Amino acid sequence: MSFGHALFGGGAKTILLLDISSASVGGVIIDNHKGNFQQSAKLTVRDEIEFQGDIDYSRFLSGTLDTTGKVASKLLKNAGRRVDEVHCVLGSPWFVTHSRVINYSSPRPVKITKDLLRKLVQNDVKHFKVEELEHNQLKLGRKATTLEVRTTSIRLNGYETKSPFDKEAEEISISLIISLWSEDVGHAFTETIKGVTHHKRIYFHTFPSVAVSSLGEATPLPEKYLFIDINGEITDILTIDKGALAEVSSFPLGRNFVVRWLASKTNSSPEHALSMLSLYFEDQLHDKAKEEIEEVIEYVKREWLASLLKALEKSSYEYLLPRNVYLLARNLDIELLFADALKSNDLSKFIHSNKPFVVTIIDEKLLGLKADLLGGKVRSDLFLHLETLFINKLFS
Repeated sequence: MSFGHALFGGGAKTILLLDISSASVGGVIIDNHKGNFQQSAKLTVRDEIEFQGDIDYSRFLSGTLDTTGKVASKLLKNAGRRVDEVHCVLGSPWFVTHSRVINYSSPRPVKITKDLLRKLVQNDVKHFKVEELEHNQLKLGRKATTLEVRTTSIRLNGYETKSPFDKEAEEISISLIISLWSEDVGHAFTETIKGVTHHKRIYFHTFPSVAVSSLGEATPLPEKYLFIDINGEITDILTIDKGALAEVSSFPLGRNFVVRWLASKTNSSPEHALSMLSLYFEDQLHDKAKEEIEEVIEYVKREWLASLLKALEKSSYEYLLPRNVYLLARNLDIELLFADALKSNDLSKFIHSNKPFVVTIIDEKLLGLKADLLGGKVRSDLFLHLETLFINKLFS
């Protein structure tokens, strides 16, 4: 259930789908074939955002906007036709997401209506905005605006219900996931895309919501699990409970953290650093070169693991986290590196069984895709695939 959700055009035939992360911008044209949206394989683009040795937020935003415009322009030029709608899926750090619980009590039973629940949610969103503007001014700027609001559960008198309307209760508990972003940043993305597409029907979604919605469509999942998305600059940790997004946390170490250290240690470019990492996992490095890479790998694993430990210590699930972890990054070598880190016994204390995480790397096989051979390596754009599944669900 969602409140204040955009009303999408049910008659859309062709959609421009953009995936905007902290490392790259990808896009694809998807067409509606008898109610089922399918990617046009020839019309898929992904461009890297200019790599920064030291992150400057303003320059980072400018580079992301520039890459977004270029990707959208390439897709529309290749397609040779207009699209009906533009849907953008945002990864970190372009928004702030938190789980919230609204508790409402009445001395006598009240009838549950959409209007009552909407007012409760709207009041909580107002309070959330004030709180987050105090703590996240860099991300949210002068004014925060609501990006997404999704209810994950509703309890009446302590009992969860899927159909609360027209029932009566003295105690109402609403669990929410709220995403905010800077009004200025939202305006900048909208105007950039509008300038290329000349379109007003532009909608934004967050990758955490999309991932949870889509992964279960593609593969059977346990009732409770962690989804870890290692992006360019950020690692996001999603806790899924009973098929719903229950908690989101993050820390500012991602793929580019590894790249910076590798590039510094080998005195090379970011591209060469990633190439060296690939050679390492292919067991193609020897002697001093191998030792250099191993030294960096051990260091970044320790630092990443320390940040993960701090994030998990703040989790409301405390020491009752699920054992199953689904891991997704935009680079197979990065996934291999951090999948190994996740098996550390240091993390076992957060799991009820006191056993290490069971890590599953999300790949083509898990999602039921045919592998694409790109540059000699098997890799499809799994993010765009999951987001296409989300679009299908959105319009179904």
